[in-house]
Amino acid sequence: MTHPLASLNSPPFSGGERIVLIGGISRLKPAYQEAIESMGARFMHHTGACPRGTKELAHLVRRAHIVLCAWDHNSHQACEAVKALCKALGKPCYFLSSSGVSQVRRILEGLACSRAAG
Repeated sequence: MTHPLASLNSPPFSGGERIVLIGGISRLKPAYQEAIESMGARFMHHTGACPRGTKELAHLVRRAHIVLCAWDHNSHQACEAVKALCKALGKPCYFLSSSGVSQVRRILEGLACSRAAG
């Protein structure tokens, strides 16, 4: 069976969607960026640290089309804030079971397949 993404002539997120990653492993930031941008989306990132509150985090979530949040490399405050913000703003939010780049790719490929299927 052919993978649904194989029939696409352009990246699945070619509309310039902004995807924000909250948390993750700092040294993997370039790899996260490459994974997201290779799918045609714009990459935004927040470390998940909230020493002065969640204002900056809220700003990024508002601007994002899709929110990815890493459970394993993030502050509890950031995860709770992301969950509440996404719910209040109606933003799709996906919590990553691990901070690996492969997990980010799997989530994006799943979203892209859903778009390609209809």
